Amino acid sequence: MPIFRTTSSRIELLPAASTDPRLRHLFYAIGMLLLVFVQVALVPLIAIGAAIPNLPLILCVMIALREGQMAGLLYGFIAGLLYDFAALQILGVDALAWMLAAFAAGYFYSESSIDLNLTRPRFFGIVLLAALIQNLIAALFVLHPSNLLAAGDFAIELGGNVLYTVGMAVFPWMIVARRYDR
Repeated sequence: MPIFRTTSSRIELLPAASTDPRLRHLFYAIGMLLLVFVQVALVPLIAIGAAIPNLPLILCVMIALREGQMAGLLYGFIAGLLYDFAALQILGVDALAWMLAAFAAGYFYSESSIDLNLTRPRFFGIVLLAALIQNLIAALFVLHPSNLLAAGDFAIELGGNVLYTVGMAVFPWMIVARRYDR
């Protein structure tokens, strides 16, 4: 059974690819691996000052909104752990932060409103909330109480990271919104 269908101008996923849970989770896993690699290798190249977007977190939010809290929690933990390994950071910090951010995004999951959460502007609010949670939790392990003089700089960097992540969420949102509009 083919996974892709070719039309005159583009390749699109067959509807069967989104209904088979095994295939859907395989796509999630491959996408997560690719985004973690891109996050470590390429995202620092597009940093604006100290602000960088968190691309795997956007996918974790999308998974949580499509599959529920537990799937978001699992993918957030695995993606964060992979990122900790790949970026040579303190093991478990990003795993915890991404897991809790995806879990919080999963609160907006409802089988009856999957398309509303993924295709309407409320998606950006959910990504904003998740990015804020992720950055605050990660900051708990970085910001030392004796270094509170740098708290203003930290707040600017945190805001930049959150807003940059929300800005980058426009691209997957447009793809998903176009798919649901058909």
